[in-house]
Amino acid sequence: MKILLVNPQTDVFEMRANYEAHENLALGLLAAHLSAHDHATEIIDLRIDDFSEQEVARHVQQHAVGLVGLSVNFVTLPSALRLARAIRQARPATLIVLGGEHAS
Repeated sequence: MKILLVNPQTDVFEMRANYEAHENLALGLLAAHLSAHDHATEIIDLRIDDFSEQEVARHVQQHAVGLVGLSVNFVTLPSALRLARAIRQARPATLIVLGGEHAS
């Protein structure tokens, strides 16, 4: 299965300086585990990579991604919800899962 793990952007501009360009290590660990079990896994980090939410949705559609995992906390929830809506419109068959501290 093709899996895309996404770290959404924060809408709180004051928080962006706190996060800077630090990668989401949890997504890296998940990707390593999934890859070891024969899943084609990719990570897009909207805090680091030059992707918009709409570009992520197009990527999901173009690459027939079967599952998208969104890492969510209190500052990324709005972006995660916009991403989920855009992905659902672009490719309704894709399973969307929210994880992280906010989803828990």
